[in-house]
Amino acid sequence: MSEQSDLVSLANLGRGGAIERFDDEFQRALDNVLDVNTGEGARTVTLKVKLKPNSARTFCEVNISCSASLASAKPFATQIFVGKERGKGIATEYDPEQLKLPITEPTPLRSVAGEVKKI
Repeated sequence: MSEQSDLVSLANLGRGGAIERFDDEFQRALDNVLDVNTGEGARTVTLKVKLKPNSARTFCEVNISCSASLASAKPFATQIFVGKERGKGIATEYDPEQLKLPITEPTPLRSVAGEVKKI
């Protein structure tokens, strides 16, 4: 008779690999729950253990997989203005709450002799 500690269980299946895979996918699901850009639907973590016995049924090949079904990112809306420039369609996005960056013209580089170099 086998020792009780030799028997396979979820705790020692794949030398702990089954639980490790589950923990990884569970963490992904928790991160997805906490992401405000995802929907409020249910998340699912699935641990799948597949046993394939030999013809004598004295041993099994075991495949372990784990996956998470996560909520997708929420869609969002914006508005764009469209027009033409030089015969091609163009679009710009307008957001009155977007801060403008203080963009200035680049300062021309001067050589030691004082002449302006084109960039």
